[in-house]
Amino acid sequence: MRTYYDEDDYDGFEAGQDLLIRRLAGWGAAQGKEIDPNAVALALQFRHTSVDGRLACWTAALVQDFLLKYLPRTVSATADDAVLVPETLSLFLRLHARDRVGGSRG
Repeated sequence: MRTYYDEDDYDGFEAGQDLLIRRLAGWGAAQGKEIDPNAVALALQFRHTSVDGRLACWTAALVQDFLLKYLPRTVSATADDAVLVPETLSLFLRLHARDRVGGSRG
């Protein structure tokens, strides 16, 4: 699956983002986990506009920047609204780690 889009390829990015959100929602549901699609969209937007734009490449520092800097500056939400954000990001990262290591197995 394509996980890099040039910053000016917004149509491609939007299509890829929608596919990644649907894929994560299906994978999460199969594990009995609920996701927040808005959190995934925000995470993908954060990576798309970051230094390298690689949607599936995350480091501990990027996760920290996203959760502690980017989200508080860009999103207005209550604790109840944001309750699924950490678990959603965790599932997203596990899905991509699983794909890199073992293919598309469940």
